[in-house]
Amino acid sequence: MIPTVESFLPDLEPFITGLAGDHISGALTWEALADRVRAFFTPERLERTESVIPGWRQMAASGGRQETLIHVMSVLVALAQCPEYRQAAPESQALLKWIVLFHDVAKIIRPGQRDPTHAFRSAVVTGGALPALGFPLVDGAGDGPGRLNRWADLTAAAVIQRGDELIQDNRRLPGILAGIAQVFGQDTPAALIITTVLLHMSINNLTDWPQAAPLSDTEIPQVIRAPVVPLLEIMMLADSDAWHLFEPDVRVRYRAETRAVFRRVRALVG
Repeated sequence: MIPTVESFLPDLEPFITGLAGDHISGALTWEALADRVRAFFTPERLERTESVIPGWRQMAASGGRQETLIHVMSVLVALAQCPEYRQAAPESQALLKWIVLFHDVAKIIRPGQRDPTHAFRSAVVTGGALPALGFPLVDGAGDGPGRLNRWADLTAAAVIQRGDELIQDNRRLPGILAGIAQVFGQDTPAALIITTVLLHMSINNLTDWPQAAPLSDTEIPQVIRAPVVPLLEIMMLADSDAWHLFEPDVRVRYRAETRAVFRRVRALVG
């Protein structure tokens, strides 16, 4: 049984369902969505969410206008409407809700700058949080918590300087992914969540918004396993949809581009 978001944050699903329904009916504006998200996350609800997703409070405050908090809620709204999500198996749907909640948890907003390494940092937070939520570590393989800490240190340090910014060091990905399997098992629910969070900035799915350190076609089959591909595709579709909830023509164009990219990814992964 996969631990569910609903069992830890029972108020979240009705809130997202209400937003999605109002968006579909045309009754929701961007300003109204932002206002409702800010009102929903009272200090008490922020604390409750922080107890489930460490770093949530800091993420929500980053930038001063709660941009990332609003975006993550927008991704959940987009996910609820995403045809690929709605057609996915219940287990995959459960994983995707955790993926969305964790994917930007370590993102830092700085004026005029992007944060190209936040996917790796968010994966570290995810790996540290999942055991407390009921996702087990691998049994019988030595010091589980110690291995988890060593993996977290390896992943957090996987950055390189390029010009004026830090970017993720994709050369470290084989070791990082091997560490996930050693700590959580190969393709287990926890491993799939962490890996999708880790890689959600690693595929160039939109020509208008290129990633800082995308995987090459040679690297993709070396680091992406087949069970991760559908989760990563749906996550990236919903992420893009969220930025353009109120721009339907752009959303349609970007969805088509992302699906085309993932057809190539599937062919590469096999």
